[in-house]
Amino acid sequence: RNSIWISSPDGLMEFTLNHKKFHVIDALSEIVNQRDFWQWAGIDIDPRGRVWMGTNPTGIIIYDPANNSVNLPFPNGSVEQKDVSDENVALYCDKDGMIWSGFWSRKGIYQLIPFSPAVRHYVADASQPNRLADSNIFNIINGDQGTIWMGSPIGINIFNPHAGSFSFLERKDLPGIEGGGGGFLVPINVDT
Repeated sequence: RNSIWISSPDGLMEFTLNHKKFHVIDALSEIVNQRDFWQWAGIDIDPRGRVWMGTNPTGIIIYDPANNSVNLPFPNGSVEQKDVSDENVALYCDKDGMIWSGFWSRKGIYQLIPFSPAVRHYVADASQPNRLADSNIFNIINGDQGTIWMGSPIGINIFNPHAGSFSFLERKDLPGIEGGGGGFLVPINVDT
């Protein structure tokens, strides 16, 4: 990326060597705007180009500049996220993909082995934002910009796998489609 990544009191910043400009990473604004936010010294880039950064009170965060996403090594609020990434002073990402974490509070070191779960389950849950709107899925097609479109009896679920979020198209959002609440919406193709 020809950039220098800086862990600062304003959050993660990228200094692009081509343009010689600083850029604040807005994807981290929710974390940076927490009342007790501060950054620890730990920051490094893993072999996949993701930036790992130690923060307080969230702990270690992972920023992926390829899709402007922020993830945690462990689920938010979990005991592991607190124990393994709290008070983090040193982060080192080795060439084999292992992440090494050191602390100012004499906790020793942790070796983190990143992995992706083989299965992830999504269900319709009206209490969750950006969730699957209907669990009754009839077909799945590729959409624009890496999205996945899924037909259902009440509309079209549009999944963004990079952000892990859903949007939804109802019949009323599609001018020209006749009919009331009946009938399934089943996408066949997305013309990009």
